[in-house]
Amino acid sequence: MCTFGVTIHPSRLFFIGETTFDSRLPIYNVIPGELQQSISRGQSMQKLARGLSLVVEKISESDEKNDIKWIMVMDDDTFISPPNLNMLVSQFDSQRLLIIGQSTCGIGFCGGAGYVISRGVFRHFPSFIHKCRPLPGIAESDQFVPLCIKNRTKVEFVNRKEFNSQPPEFYLTDFGYKDHPDGFGQAVSFHYIRPGEKYVALWRLHQAFMKSC
Repeated sequence: MCTFGVTIHPSRLFFIGETTFDSRLPIYNVIPGELQQSISRGQSMQKLARGLSLVVEKISESDEKNDIKWIMVMDDDTFISPPNLNMLVSQFDSQRLLIIGQSTCGIGFCGGAGYVISRGVFRHFPSFIHKCRPLPGIAESDQFVPLCIKNRTKVEFVNRKEFNSQPPEFYLTDFGYKDHPDGFGQAVSFHYIRPGEKYVALWRLHQAFMKSC
C-alpha cells in the first residue's frame, strides 16, 4: 500500500487470501472458515478462481463497472509498474478475448509474473469461473485457471517480455539471458521481490526513472 498501492484507487485493489491476519490490508477470505484449519494444497489453489468470482461480482456492483477494462492477477511478492502496465494494455482492445502475461511456464501463465485479463474475457466469468478446479497433473492455479478459461471461451494467450517471473538480477545470468534474450523492455513486473525492503528500493528506483522521463 506504500508503493504501487498509492497510485491506484482502493476500490480497484482486491487482496485475496485464506485468512485475514493483517488489518492494514482489505483481505477477502475466499476459503470457508471451517476449511481454513485443514485446508489442502488443492483447496488453497482454488482461491484464485474464488477470488476472480468475487472480484467480478464487486465490479458488477460498482458505479465504475463500465470503466474497468482489465483485471490483473499477481502474487504478493510481485513488483508492478502501473505506468508501464497502462502503456502495454493501451496497445490492445479490451473488448477482445485476451489474457496477456508471460505464457512460457507450461499450459497457463507464470503466475508470479502476473497477467492481465481483458473485459472481453472477465465479463463471461459469472457463468463458470467459480467452477474451475485443479486437474490431474495440473495443480497450480496459474495453470488450471487459464486453461479453464480457455476451455470455456475463445481467449487468446499473449506472451509479452514485459512480464517477468524472476527478479531483475536473474536476467543478468546465463539462465536469465536464455529466458529473455531480447531483454524485458519497459518492464511491467518482476517476481520474488523479497524482503519488503528490496521491493521498496526497486519501487523508488522506478519512481525516480519515471520522474526523469
